[in-house]
Amino acid sequence: MTENLNEPEKQKPANTEPDEIAQLRDREQQTSTKADYVVAVGASAGGLDALEEFFRAVPARNNIAFVVIQHLSPDFKSMMDELLARHTDMKIHRAQ
Repeated sequence: MTENLNEPEKQKPANTEPDEIAQLRDREQQTSTKADYVVAVGASAGGLDALEEFFRAVPARNNIAFVVIQHLSPDFKSMMDELLARHTDMKIHRAQ
C-alpha cells in the first residue's frame, strides 16, 4: 500500500465525539426524564409505614423527584431504598 503525499490527510472535525460517548449520550437522553418539581419528605425511624402508604398512592410517572430524608442513628444501616422499592414502580437512587 502506498501513500499519496500530494493529498492532504483526512482528519475528523475537531468537535466530533468518539462513537461510544455519542451512543452513551443518546441513550441517556432517551432514558432520562427531568423532573418539573422536587419534593422533600422527612421521616423519623418510625415513619416507614407512612412513607410506604404515600408512595403506594403516588403514580410512578408523575415528573416529580422525591427526596426522602430519614432521621436515623449513624450506627444504623438504612434499608429505606429497598423497603420503599416494594411499594412503588419509581426508580430509587440512594444518596449518601
